[in-house]
Amino acid sequence: MFKFKEILRVIISALILLVCSGVTPLIRADEKRFPLERTQCTSRNDIPVIKVTSVTTTVPLEDPSSNHVIFSSFSMARRRLLKEVRPVKNVTEEKTEVCLGEGGAREWSVPVSNRSEFITEVIIECYDQGLGPVEFEYNGIGDFQVGDHDEMINASNNATFKHLYMPTGYKLVFRNISDQISGNYSCRSIDDPTKVNFFHLFVPMGGKPYLIQRGKTINVTQEPGSSLVTLPCIANNPKAKVFLFKKFIIARMGIVIVKYQHQPFHIYDPKSGFVINTSDVGVDPYGTYVCTSNPDIRNGEDRIRINLMPPLGMARKSDYHPPSIFSIGSQFMRDSYRRLQNIVNSFFI
Repeated sequence: MFKFKEILRVIISALILLVCSGVTPLIRADEKRFPLERTQCTSRNDIPVIKVTSVTTTVPLEDPSSNHVIFSSFSMARRRLLKEVRPVKNVTEEKTEVCLGEGGAREWSVPVSNRSEFITEVIIECYDQGLGPVEFEYNGIGDFQVGDHDEMINASNNATFKHLYMPTGYKLVFRNISDQISGNYSCRSIDDPTKVNFFHLFVPMGGKPYLIQRGKTINVTQEPGSSLVTLPCIANNPKAKVFLFKKFIIARMGIVIVKYQHQPFHIYDPKSGFVINTSDVGVDPYGTYVCTSNPDIRNGEDRIRINLMPPLGMARKSDYHPPSIFSIGSQFMRDSYRRLQNIVNSFFI
């Protein structure tokens, strides 16, 4: 009887300590339940599951017909939502959930006409999927470590991180969405380190977050006022040498040649990718790039295709031809070449 009371006292004390600490326990593997319904996630149970949830807040602009540009749509919405005392009408929130294991790349935020949308929260969760204890690792340009504390609040990123001792689940919440949360996130089984799931979160400065996964294609638009742009890249083997190629299309005497040229002068950073300087004179930096750890770019297993586009309203250097008295007769030839180039682009990687 005495042992039963002692055990009961220890259990009650542990529950009180857990509630007071503010740590929310996640579902454990021995409960024979999953944190996610299988219909919402991958049916695989050989690797941990990573669930990424983004909260998109939409705020109507006060005067979309105004010609005065005081704030961008993103900063105006954020200013109205976070700084004004009076309530903002017609504010909506929408959650987007992606369960990684078999999923593809996803672009979260798409601005629409006369409204302002921005990501207010990103939640990354790691579950054991019945494999036992897991560890969550981060390798990126941010200054936080996801496995350092039971409950972590990082002031610079406004991030909250919670887990239990030897956990079967992690939860990482970001409320300040910036390029400082870009990087590689991995969820690994402690008992069997070969069972791992990972992805690359790319947040361009001032831009929209992307989920980067191998074998996918993404579009990156350079931000106005900046000559540097990051091309995100993730390799199957983090220690492997990563190559960057740029696609060129050459038409000579009616023959179309597609060429991929290695770009050895760009340094690869495993935390972010490749940084391109678009201010180089005489070089057109925009176009299609291929990032891979395989020298043979035809192998799509570990390849990421990136379409780099100039800022909105800016023409590419190769697309601009000053008018002259000799250009009138060749306008038809240039238009035909562009149409041919677009057709070729649709058939090649």
